[in-house]
Amino acid sequence: MKEKGIELDIGTEMIRDRRNRVVIDRVELRKSELENDGTATVENEDNEWDKEEVKEIGDREVYDGYSIARELVTYLKKDGSVAEQFQMKSAFADSGCYLGDREIAKLIVVKLGIVPESRTGKQKGEVCNIGFCEKEQNWYGWSHRARGGFGIGSKVTIGDVAYLPGVESDVPEDEHADWILAGKPLGRGEWEAKTLEDAKEMACDYAKSIA
Repeated sequence: MKEKGIELDIGTEMIRDRRNRVVIDRVELRKSELENDGTATVENEDNEWDKEEVKEIGDREVYDGYSIARELVTYLKKDGSVAEQFQMKSAFADSGCYLGDREIAKLIVVKLGIVPESRTGKQKGEVCNIGFCEKEQNWYGWSHRARGGFGIGSKVTIGDVAYLPGVESDVPEDEHADWILAGKPLGRGEWEAKTLEDAKEMACDYAKSIA
């Protein structure tokens, strides 16, 4: 089953985590929590809930490269009572990772021709943040902020999003605490992708840095 692609610009709405998804149908949701575009952000600033439960209900809509699932999301208080409950529709890649809403799935899979996956290697329960485009022979990395593509011959230099210092002396002074003291692993410094596996590594570094 194919779904017609749509024109979308990638931006801040590209990938949402579980608590910032597009709400399609709401069972119970305070109107004050709904934004003008119909989305809902569920926050726990006042410790109103203790546990989140997500249950898939009904059959999925299956398309080429992704599927749409209807989910019942329940936020439970410490005493077990329901704090919030609503339904939403979420898109998942064939690999099992979470893509976003229907429009984001169309953008990534249909319009851009990317086969999405999670950079962690674990797919189910993870967010899709890298993917391969067979037509372009490029690996892409993305987050809710931006998207970057890498292929054979791509180069990473100091200042690039995908740049990871190769030695301690390359770490900017204002980031020393984050990299060295916190034990953040070093990367490959400035380098060029010689293979598609190299390009995939660049896409992973990009996705991790831009997250």
